[in-house]
Amino acid sequence: MRLGAVLLLAFVAHGAAPRVLDRTCDVASRRSSRGGVACAACAETAIPACTSGRTNYMLYSQALANAAWVKENSGGAIVSPTTTDNYALAPDCTMTATRIQIPATSGVEYSDLFQQNVAWTGVSTSHCLYVKGTLTDGTADFAHFNGGAWVNMALPFVSSGWTLVKSENNNVTGGYLKIGNNSVQNGGVARAANDILVWGVQATIGATCAGYIPTTSTAAACP
Repeated sequence: MRLGAVLLLAFVAHGAAPRVLDRTCDVASRRSSRGGVACAACAETAIPACTSGRTNYMLYSQALANAAWVKENSGGAIVSPTTTDNYALAPDCTMTATRIQIPATSGVEYSDLFQQNVAWTGVSTSHCLYVKGTLTDGTADFAHFNGGAWVNMALPFVSSGWTLVKSENNNVTGGYLKIGNNSVQNGGVARAANDILVWGVQATIGATCAGYIPTTSTAAACP
């Protein structure tokens, strides 16, 4: 499901005429490419409210450059992803989206970042995140661990807006979650080099993601 849009007009006070906002926003410098004015175009994505009593066990859900997210690769010419926190506007219009740059993989190659959040044993869990292409559309991989085997799903993304990707109601043993290019675990499907924005990673116990709960150094519960 594609979420989000570009806000084209902003109205100033005292009845002044609307001004057209510059779409050509340089996310690295947070400045417009026309005239150097601050970027202002952001339409907030509707983020579902969390469910009372649910907990997000994924640490640093909006800061994937943190050491809690471990980088790995298959070796040889394949390197680990490059991560940059606070790189671009997130679905809630805060400058908190993480950029992840991932090399191409094929065959038994992989390049990803992962986190083991909790040692679950045979419980129903749900995982979700928001993803967007930094400049282009494409597909990466999103996987969870289930007692000796990785369960992989495609992670499609577009550059025109945020996509909420869900993997729900999984019977999981072990608490690992991976994001990246994982040809070795997706059946050998080749992945092109990907440049993506990620925000709001969540892992909860239950059959659905049930809204979003931000975290930092510890798991967090919905109020």
